[in-house]
Amino acid sequence: MDDTTAGSTQAWLLSEAMNSDRFTLQALWSGYRGQGGTVEQFEIEAYLHQCLHLPAFQRDILIHAANHLLEAQHQPPLPYTRDLLHGADTTPEE
Repeated sequence: MDDTTAGSTQAWLLSEAMNSDRFTLQALWSGYRGQGGTVEQFEIEAYLHQCLHLPAFQRDILIHAANHLLEAQHQPPLPYTRDLLHGADTTPEE
């Protein structure tokens, strides 16, 4: 898996978690900014719609914020970039 595919996979997984009402865009962005993320909320939304590619470092801050929200709900964590590039296959199913 390359970085572009990892980013698309992470965007898809984040969108699925949000579509399952596990957290909102506002909650995700707020947690992301609290962790030091520098991307604006509208850019996160574009990323989630796969209209914008984010660098791995920013994606991992976003995943960290999402995992914090998921942990509070006893949900499994989403994979970081390194997990996708070097770990288990979590390619979205169609």
